[in-house]
Amino acid sequence: MERNEKIEALLARWYAGEATDAEEASLRERFENDGCPPQGLNPAKDDRGIDALLFAGLRALSDERMPAPRPDRRPLLRIVWRSAAAAAMIALGILLGMQLRTPYCYIDGVAVYDKETALAATDCLNTLSVLELPDRILDQLLEN
Repeated sequence: MERNEKIEALLARWYAGEATDAEEASLRERFENDGCPPQGLNPAKDDRGIDALLFAGLRALSDERMPAPRPDRRPLLRIVWRSAAAAAMIALGILLGMQLRTPYCYIDGVAVYDKETALAATDCLNTLSVLELPDRILDQLLEN
């Protein structure tokens, strides 16, 4: 009878969450040694059988393992698709970048994106500054 009281006290501590690992191991060992939990338990009559069933269920849960991952059968196909997607994104970025950039100026109706090219084309206007033409005439020349 003393042993049952000791087990009841350990169970009360375990349910309260105060049992140590050693006490929990002794409870687990006690219920594993009892054999299979009885079938068709009536909770009002047999609390010991419910405790045995609880520990058997916990043991079954601890024995479960996650299944091993399946080996990937198509790594080459995945690499090809990712490479194609990356190439498409790069091509789209280049195309949009070319469309969105603004020209530095227009010379003879052609867009010039390089500053040095634009300044070299306007170098011929430096000779006009020697003539000291009024700004109005210079503007007329630039419009034509």
